[in-house]
Amino acid sequence: MLLDLALYSRGLEKELASLRSTASLRGEPAVALSSLVASDEDPPSRSQIDLDEAMADRLHGLSFSHYQGRHFGQSSHFMLLQSALDARDDLNGGQTEKISVDSKRSEFWDLKPWHAGLEYEPIPYEYPPDDLLESLVALYWEHFHDFYPLLHKPTFKESLAAKLHLYDRTFGSTVLAVCALASRHSDDPRVLYHNTTSKHSAGWKYFNQIEFVPKSFVDSPTVYSLQVYPLAVTFMHATHQAETAWVLIGPGIRLAQTIGVHRSGFGKGRDRKEVELWKRAYWQLILFDTATSMGLGRPRSSNTNDMDLELPTMCDDEYWETPNPDDTFKQPEATPSKLTFWIHYMKLMEIIGFAQRSIYAARRLDPWGPTTLSAAEWNQKAVMALDSALNKWIDALPDFLKYDPHRQESVFAHQSVMLYAGFYWAQMSVHRPFIPRPGQKSILTFPSLAICANAARACVHLLDGHHRRYKIRLAHLMPPIFSCAVVLLINLWRGIQSKISLNATKEMNDIQKCLDMLALYEDRYVEFFQGSMSEAEVYEKVRDGRSISVRVVVYTNFGPTVTVMLGTFYFL
Repeated sequence: MLLDLALYSRGLEKELASLRSTASLRGEPAVALSSLVASDEDPPSRSQIDLDEAMADRLHGLSFSHYQGRHFGQSSHFMLLQSALDARDDLNGGQTEKISVDSKRSEFWDLKPWHAGLEYEPIPYEYPPDDLLESLVALYWEHFHDFYPLLHKPTFKESLAAKLHLYDRTFGSTVLAVCALASRHSDDPRVLYHNTTSKHSAGWKYFNQIEFVPKSFVDSPTVYSLQVYPLAVTFMHATHQAETAWVLIGPGIRLAQTIGVHRSGFGKGRDRKEVELWKRAYWQLILFDTATSMGLGRPRSSNTNDMDLELPTMCDDEYWETPNPDDTFKQPEATPSKLTFWIHYMKLMEIIGFAQRSIYAARRLDPWGPTTLSAAEWNQKAVMALDSALNKWIDALPDFLKYDPHRQESVFAHQSVMLYAGFYWAQMSVHRPFIPRPGQKSILTFPSLAICANAARACVHLLDGHHRRYKIRLAHLMPPIFSCAVVLLINLWRGIQSKISLNATKEMNDIQKCLDMLALYEDRYVEFFQGSMSEAEVYEKVRDGRSISVRVVVYTNFGPTVTVMLGTFYFL
């Protein structure tokens, strides 16, 4: 056994010996998310990062075909092996011998048939007819691409025209996911599920064909096999199985991490377009991981401390390839990039991520170092940091993304509304845990309920005006609409209970606006809060011009059959 190990080690030496001298230093990330608070740990040194890259390059030269293209970090056994080989190289002056093929024991070096899983003939995908496929792809660009710029439009259209989906099953999965999403905005009855006329079934006939778990993980993932995950998450968010979206995020992130997409310098030696597509897919999963985990109150699959991947380049699709090679991937200075919105949205999610790691954490790691702060003082400091970060974020938005109710309809008008809705949702998320329960005093000096209510009102008025003005349905706005309605109900009930001066009718008018906006999505979108507030009423009995009784009744459906009455309040 020791002889085998020695032969094995000596064989690796020659194949790996020249690596460190050829490994080049990577540039610093082009864009980095700024930290909200100082970290106690220093960032990894340049030499540590180079060591990661060196290990990856060494593995490319190994005879382990199933490890080629894989990423192994500092704590891995492969890094330990590299340290041993480095020590051996130093000892013998770099004079190592190449391993002989005869010295390799195939049972340990080579993949066997059973590693690849059982042979099976996959069921052929059934795509829409060509005319419907063309229509659905156009609807995808119109309703999704400007908000979640996952795909590169020219490349996707070129691959589709070449019928790549008929030969590459991973690209075929991406095409089916695009069709599933776009079906929600199609009036063509062919997108509906078999033998049904329900518009809620739109797209499911395509989505149900997709295979998310491969028979074997031996082969390295392709960018198409990663793209299907954020597309699927977007689709599942608006179904009765919205929790499945949260589940699908994890495998997508793991798939990308196997080849080191999460690390800076991932693009070395790869085509620039392909690298940008990897980055777009990974960052979209990080965005969904943050927002969905926050919405469900569950841990994230990702940790920003474990990644240093640059944000996607702020360059629109049409400028990725230009007649002049010097202008490739350069956004014209006079033309604002549509990806600016997405970069700022990612930075907003970073703030949400800090809220998860601080005020919502099960075990809080103190970002300020050892402290004698009480729990209330600690929360106060965390909320102040979050409020400050949110204010800086909104102030940093460029003019073309700042909200303007008089702006003509454009991509930037819709992107602006989505950013501001996200901002108000973040404000409510930060202060919501500190809304005092009935009979309790606030643990913060902030009026958390008032802050949440003001954010909800501002958000409702903004979204109501946008929906009335542009007559467009943006599914991404449904979660903030729902949150606003619930916060306003809490504020109404607490106000009535506290017997403070309150115009219940005016408050309910704002809640009714939420119901009206959600109703716009009923025929196509289900959502986990489908029918969330099917009825909300306020009854006032007046005697001698003075309200003596107020009753608020709200019915909530969580799922297709369960009805919960949130509360009935009587105050005489």
